[in-house]
Amino acid sequence: MMFAYGDSDTPLDCCQEFMVELIYQQLQVLIKESTELATIRKRNSIGYTEVLFQFRRHPIFIRRLIQYTRIHEVAPKLLNSAREDVLEVEDSEDIAPTIEPLDEKLTKGKTLFDAIREIDITGELISLFDVATTPDDLKVERMRRLAARTEKMDSEMYEQFSNARMMSFCSKKGKKSMTLAKRFLEWLGSPKLDHGVVYVLNYCATEIVAVIVDSAVLVREQEAKIFHDEFPTKSLQLRHYEEALRRNLGYARNKNVLFGYF
Repeated sequence: MMFAYGDSDTPLDCCQEFMVELIYQQLQVLIKESTELATIRKRNSIGYTEVLFQFRRHPIFIRRLIQYTRIHEVAPKLLNSAREDVLEVEDSEDIAPTIEPLDEKLTKGKTLFDAIREIDITGELISLFDVATTPDDLKVERMRRLAARTEKMDSEMYEQFSNARMMSFCSKKGKKSMTLAKRFLEWLGSPKLDHGVVYVLNYCATEIVAVIVDSAVLVREQEAKIFHDEFPTKSLQLRHYEEALRRNLGYARNKNVLFGYF
């Protein structure tokens, strides 16, 4: 996954450990806050509403989550609603993955649309289901950098890159894996979740990787050429990741990479 967003195909072990620890810490915060809200609402498990409540001030991430769900078809019923006219599939910068059948239980429960509608007061968030919504400029710029990077790849490297783009904590080579999803939940301490919510956590983990690695690439491009790099020198170094996290506004203000900037 780190390779997919700007690191080399052989990220340093220390950088992988850095990202794993960061993702774990960030998701534990999200789970803790979602659990507290579920308790207030007298629920025994975390549902879409509890998790998406953390997104409420950050429509850009809700839009990305909607797009992520459409692209990967995490669970078809997540996007079922009376407004099917606004749920047309968007073009993706990702390579469309091959979808394997999911356990039917994972497609049940409150829909993503209904959960967003429940926390939406002004109607701004529901409007994000409309494909005509203002483009995501930051993501577009990120994809431009990735496109420029792929132009320098040979066919073998590009194939590795394409496979990396389809990896996540709950999928491999574009195929959703119930085994990986269960391991992901076990790694997080087996929190009680409604069916399908694991894929929202998976999205958050993937987005953290994208944000930090992309920023680390920019750090490397901007730094003075006075440092001695560990082998392989083409890989991003730990200092790049540490500086990327330091520059992250949400983390600097509230120790929250995705949702902490206000």
